[in-house]
Amino acid sequence: AKFLGNAVPPVFAVIARAVRVDRKLLGYQLAAYFDKPTARVQLVVSSIAENDNMKICADGALLSKHKVTVSLECQQYAVIAKAEAGVLGEFPAARLEVEWERLPIIVTTYAKKLAKHIPMAALKAGFRLERVANADKEIELTAALPAQKIPEMTLSRMAIPLPIAIPINPDGTLSIHIDEDILTWIHKHIKEE
Repeated sequence: AKFLGNAVPPVFAVIARAVRVDRKLLGYQLAAYFDKPTARVQLVVSSIAENDNMKICADGALLSKHKVTVSLECQQYAVIAKAEAGVLGEFPAARLEVEWERLPIIVTTYAKKLAKHIPMAALKAGFRLERVANADKEIELTAALPAQKIPEMTLSRMAIPLPIAIPINPDGTLSIHIDEDILTWIHKHIKEE
């Protein structure tokens, strides 16, 4: 099902609304859905104003203990990201693939500027670089822990803040436990913030 709300009740919903002087409603609704059998989570943000059909949908699924997919859609853009953990040769590895149908102009403008600097930065950091023609509107990144070889240059920094935790175990599996109640997980992570 494209929309989980047709199959399961929401785990929670938050509505922020205001009434204007002319009695028109303004505001937004956030609803979260969790389908335990398919390990799928969906967040939907929509406007409750009568002439505003703004809607953003984030949909995530744990496809296996090695693979996660997330999609983000709204009227202006649509992005699908797939993350995979495993072993490349004998070394733990991770792969990130991002595909898009539509992106805001500001994102594509800055991405093109940044992309010009990636090859030189990768070479200076000791990475092997291969140019492969990706499909249109797709980026794929594969990273593996290095072999016994000592790189010519090592760049490191401790405590780099990431927007999300990366739950990869040493054997390459993802350490996401779907059996955990979603509300408990949300409360735990809110308290940590």
